[in-house]
Amino acid sequence: ATFRRSDLEVLIAQQVLNVAMTNQVHDARAAFYTAVYNRELNRIRSEQFSRLEQNATAQSQRYQSGLVARSISVGAEVQAGALQPQVEASDRSYHAAALKIVEAMGEDLGPSARLPEPAGELKYAAIDVDLSREVTRTLERRPDLELARLMIRAAKEDERILEAAYYP
Repeated sequence: ATFRRSDLEVLIAQQVLNVAMTNQVHDARAAFYTAVYNRELNRIRSEQFSRLEQNATAQSQRYQSGLVARSISVGAEVQAGALQPQVEASDRSYHAAALKIVEAMGEDLGPSARLPEPAGELKYAAIDVDLSREVTRTLERRPDLELARLMIRAAKEDERILEAAYYP
């Protein structure tokens, strides 16, 4: 019985390591996708901002020529100005996600450290998922649930050992 219990301890230690590694990989994957998403978002917003600035400049020139009312020129400037904080926010989010990638990889975070540039892009593809089957498979393979199952087995083995009076 004690041998079975020690085998369970080894399985529990392996599963704790598995849970930690799964969490680490998940964090790195989420940081990568966040970085790529925010990089693309920043690019799109920057392009949109430059178009709005060009529009504001054109409307200002049209106002000075007397072709449009002042409100149209001011409206174009307000639109361009309202987008600038969003561009800065997506840039900050991108750098925060890149920092998370460095943390997940265990790289140097010193003052001279350079943040990585995630390679790749997000590609969207339609998939057909059998939800009930996938939920069942996920619940069977989740490392934290497997760890809980092993802890329950270990507790039952402890109970058997105590009932058999194996402990001094």
